[in-house]
This record gives sequence, C-alpha cells and structure tokens, in this order.
Amino acid sequence: MGSNYTMINAKAAPRSINELIEYKGIFLCNTHVDDLPKGFLENIESYVKDYGGAVITTGGNNSYALGGYKDSVFEDILPVSSDKKGKNEIPEISLTLVLDRSSSMSASDEGSFSKINLAKEAAIRSLDNLRETDNIGVVTFNTEYSWAVPMQKLSNKDEVSDKISSIRADGGTSIYSALNEAYNKQKESNAKIKHIVLLTDGQDGMGENEYKDLVNDIKNNKITLSTVSIGTDSNNKLLEWLSSSAGGRYYHSDIYTDVPRIFANEILISTGEYLINEEFTPKIAANHEILNNVIEEGKFPSLLGYVGTSIKSTAIEVMSSHMDEPILAAWQYGIGRVVSFTSDVNGQWSKNLLAFEKTPQLFSNIISWTMIDYDDSGTLNITQEGSSAKVEYETNNHEKNKKVKGAYTFEENTTEEFELKQVAPGKYEGIVPMNKLGFYSFNITEELQGKTIASQLGGFSYQYSPEYKFQETSNSLLALVEDTEGKIINSVEDIYEIKSNKGYTKKNITNLLLIIAMLLFLFDIIYRRLGLKRYINKKSFVNIKEKIYIKKINHHRREKENRRVNDVGNIDNKYKEDKPILKETMKINPEEGNLDLKHEEANINHRSLYKDKFKKSKSRSKNTRLDTQELLKMKQERNED
Repeated sequence: MGSNYTMINAKAAPRSINELIEYKGIFLCNTHVDDLPKGFLENIESYVKDYGGAVITTGGNNSYALGGYKDSVFEDILPVSSDKKGKNEIPEISLTLVLDRSSSMSASDEGSFSKINLAKEAAIRSLDNLRETDNIGVVTFNTEYSWAVPMQKLSNKDEVSDKISSIRADGGTSIYSALNEAYNKQKESNAKIKHIVLLTDGQDGMGENEYKDLVNDIKNNKITLSTVSIGTDSNNKLLEWLSSSAGGRYYHSDIYTDVPRIFANEILISTGEYLINEEFTPKIAANHEILNNVIEEGKFPSLLGYVGTSIKSTAIEVMSSHMDEPILAAWQYGIGRVVSFTSDVNGQWSKNLLAFEKTPQLFSNIISWTMIDYDDSGTLNITQEGSSAKVEYETNNHEKNKKVKGAYTFEENTTEEFELKQVAPGKYEGIVPMNKLGFYSFNITEELQGKTIASQLGGFSYQYSPEYKFQETSNSLLALVEDTEGKIINSVEDIYEIKSNKGYTKKNITNLLLIIAMLLFLFDIIYRRLGLKRYINKKSFVNIKEKIYIKKINHHRREKENRRVNDVGNIDNKYKEDKPILKETMKINPEEGNLDLKHEEANINHRSLYKDKFKKSKSRSKNTRLDTQELLKMKQERNED
C-alpha cells in the first residue's frame, strides 16, 4: 500500500498545530533539534498526545543524544531516553577544555557573533552533557595560559558557567604551554574517561616535531585529544595531526555558529558510549506486529553502528543491540504512537539493511502501526454562546462505560483538555470558555476500557459576540460617518486617502536656544568693543532731531496753507455778496445812458480786486514752498557736515 508524503528541510517543518494535523505522521530522519522551528517543538507533543499524530525517528550523528534530544520535548515523547541509564550508564568523565583567547578571537562573522563568545557558549553548552560526578576544567591561552575554571567536580554548574562567561580576548597565540598544562592535570585524574578538547583560530609557529613528545605522553596516559579549528588562519594540518595521533577527532568550521554544536557532540562522542561504530546483528526482543512478514527463519541483516540510548519502562523494545541497547522501540503516547530506530537509514550503518529484501515491508509495518485509522464517523458541531464555545458530539456507538473526551489548542500553542457529558443516547455536550479571539483546533476522542476507539477533528474561530457586530446595512453607522466627516473604507487603497488630523509632539529646543545665546553673547562683545553703542546712540539722536525738525516744517506749512485757503474763501464769499448789489443797481437806474458802462466797470473793478487778492495768496503759498525748500537744503548741508 503506497503513501503520499512531502519531503522538506527541517527548518521548514510545520510550526502550528493546524499545520501539523494536516499530516497523519512525521518522519524525522537524523534531525538535530537545533534545526527544527520553535513552533514545531512546542506543538509536536500535543500533535501526538491529543490529536493522534504519529512520529518516527531514525539515528545518525544528529539524532538522540548527539542531536540535542536529551533536554528537549523528544525526551518526553520518544520510547527511548537519550540519557543512558542503568547497566549502560556512562562512567565518570574528566574533561579539560583548552580555549584560545587571543585578540583574533574577538573577530565576528557575518552574523555579528564573535569567535570568543561562541567558544564560551560552546563550553557552557558542553556542561549539559556532564553530570555532577564528572570533572571539568577550562584553560585559556594567548601568549600565556591561565585557568579560567580549575579542575573540579561539576557540583555547581552556574558557578562554572559564570567563570567561563568572564573570559576576555586579547594578546597573541601560544598553544603548547596551555596544552601541556591540560595534560599535566589530566594525568593526575582517576576518571575512566579522560579527554581534552582544544579550540583555536590561529597558530603559534611550532610544528609536529615540537609536539611529538607531548602527544606521546597524552596517548600513553590513556588521554584522548580532539581539536577544533575555526576560520582560515589556523594551522589545520597540525591540529588534524594532533587529534589523530592522540585518539581524538578533528573538526574545522568557517561557520562560527557551528562551534557550540561541535563541542556538545564531541563531549558525548568522547565517552565512546553514544556513537557505537561496531558491526552486530540485532536481536528480536519482542514479538511485535511491526515485524510481521519481516523475520523469516530468524534472519535479519547486520548493522554497522547505532546511537546509544536506553529504553523507557513502559515502551516496547522490539529489537536490541549486542550491548542490550534498543535498536527498534515503540509505544503509545496519549492517543498517538511513536517509533524510534536508533541506527541510520542513509547507508553508513545500514547498507546491509537497505539491501535486505524485507526492508520495505519493515518500514511499511512501522508506518501502518503508528498512523492509526480511528473511527471518524461521529458528528462534531461547535457553536458560539457568548464568550464560550458549545461543543456537541454525536456517535452511533452506544457502548456502556464509554468516555468521550476533548482537547483544544489555541493559536498560542497551548492545549487544554475537557470532558463532554452525555445528554442523550449517543449525544455528548461540553462547554469551553473562550478567553481570546482567534482560531481553536478541537479533537474529540472516544475511549473504551482505556483504549481510544474513535477520533474526530474540528475547528472553531472565536469572534466578537453578535451584539458588537454591525449589520450589513447599518444606517446608524452611515450617520456616524457623516456626522464625524469620516469616510467609508471599501478597500485597502481607501485607507491611504484618509487625511489624518494634525498631531502635536514635544521637541527639545535646548540646543537651538544655546546657539542663539552664544550668538547674542558674541554680538554683545562686538557691540561694546567696536564702539557701536556710541555710534548707534549718535545716529539715533540725529534721526530724532531730523524728525522733530521736519514735523515743525510740516506744521508751519499746513498753517500757511490753511490761511491761504481761508483768504480765497473770503474773496469768493465777498464776490457772491457783491454780485446781487450790482444787479440791483442796474435795476434802479434803467434810464441812465451809461448803464451798461457802469455795470461793466463795476465788473472790471470787482475782477481786479479778486485778481489782486488771489495773486497775493499765491505769492504767500510760493513763499511757503520756498521756505520749505530752503529748510530741506539746510538739513542736507548739515548732514554732509
């Protein structure tokens, strides 16, 4: 029977419970916990326990203890423990870390992590793979060596971590003296496993000949040495020779962030208890349906290695190694199932297994056993009632003593359980409080005699209560928009067309005021030193006198103009008064022969009188203008002086 599958990189694994439940099973092939997303690690337990998902894990150098499973969620959900216990427990370890703290270690990579900080993190993380009964020491070196952490029992991990964190980088590089000091302390130890790890990014100018005697001493005292080089400036050839000659391993990385993982794995590998590179034929430990049609006449191919683990008390050990450690283990976790295979599937340890004709049947059985097809014929209905969700489940199974349970998961990856009460034959109800808006995933299960017999998935989106919702055609809403001079938003583009109100904010103008004060201070100095005060006062006095003088002239001119206007007005009035007299005289003497002559003479005389007076008035006005011009001329001459 074929199965549909999707192969993805570990970093792209599903992050939410909703994404996970789209798959019936998850197959983790030699996957390190650091490569998996945070959301995956937060939800994988609920995926198995509450939603009946399947998980299958296989071994390799990035799995189980070597993959960081010991302090992760996998330690809970897998049928094997990454921490070896019981008869296979690891003996006492004595570990010395020799760390380069020269100035070059302060350099950073593209991710802005300095080499010295990553080296310290690696040293601290290596403590997680040690026990309180193990010994730890940290030697640092530049041109000289010093003990950041003297050799001691790891009874106070926090204190040791603080001492490692205080390491600072400076100076040159001298490896030999620090390595020799680490050897001298290790040879005094009575631990069964004695190991030194050297980390550096440089070289001290010494070659293999200078180190030959030291390496022989290390090897003769049953001490192992591993080396780690980072960057491009280290003497890789020397470091590789040191590790191979002293029974250790050599690592090189241009990616500084790989260093903590290298250290953590090296501590485990150095014990010789986790990475088992030995050929053996697995033993059948239990007659399990996973082995149906796989084992014929007791034949099963040999394996070349595996990752050491220990079986959990309630798990089923299907196959075991020659050291009685689990090779294939299975168990039920919640309503889901998990299987762990501690050898690899890429051919390094399993090349004989991959050539075995029954291997496809073996993994087909594993998949079928873990991916349970529960009865999903029940009906699940979820409705909102105020701030709660009403869960209604109906089934055709009317078995007595049956329990119906439910589990729900919110978007924040928290899973809660609840029970449903029977309200009618085959019908169950439950109320779940909704504390936050968002999407909730549900799974309802039927249990009979402690076994899950049915499972039904569902989902519910919790929104605002109906009283807070606007109707599609809300006149009150339209009125509110109109009264507030707002706008109806029909599309995203409408948002950018809305004019925002003016806003106010505080602004510090201290610097501006200081600049103004300095400028005023400089102006005051110039004002006083260059005599501007006297000059400005003098100019001001002259301007005032000129203004007063001009005002007097203007006043004098206005008075003369007023007198002239009054004179002219008097003449006109006199003319108007005299004219009727002339007319009347003409009427009184109509028979006189010289009537017209008198009348004409009278007019001439009066006109002459008016002209004379007008000429005098114009003369006075002219004199006034001349006086004004003379005054202005005098003012100009005074200014020139």
